[in-house]
Amino acid sequence: MPEEKRCHKRYPVSGKTLFQTESQEATGELVDIARGGVCIRSEVKPLDGEELTVRFTVQDHIGVFEIRGMVVRVQSNSWAMMFLEEPMEMETLLRSLAEKAEKQVASPTCT
Repeated sequence: MPEEKRCHKRYPVSGKTLFQTESQEATGELVDIARGGVCIRSEVKPLDGEELTVRFTVQDHIGVFEIRGMVVRVQSNSWAMMFLEEPMEMETLLRSLAEKAEKQVASPTCT
């Protein structure tokens, strides 16, 4: 198994995104989020290294996040963005996601 090189824990999430590339406005779906950035599934791919602003919502969380970031990876069906600044309320969101993850580990379901 390859060694994890990321600095921050990623949390799988569902949510909607809206972003503006150099050529068009587009939508996408959140895949995961961490303190340092997000992964987005979208048919529209920004350019690697492109700076853009993304607006997103996270399922089961109130509010809309708007953050400036830089595209650091583009794949066939998704792309990742590193935050250039921490979004307001990010600490609250990450704490909530961590608590939810801990509860799921503490009470696994048996089938």
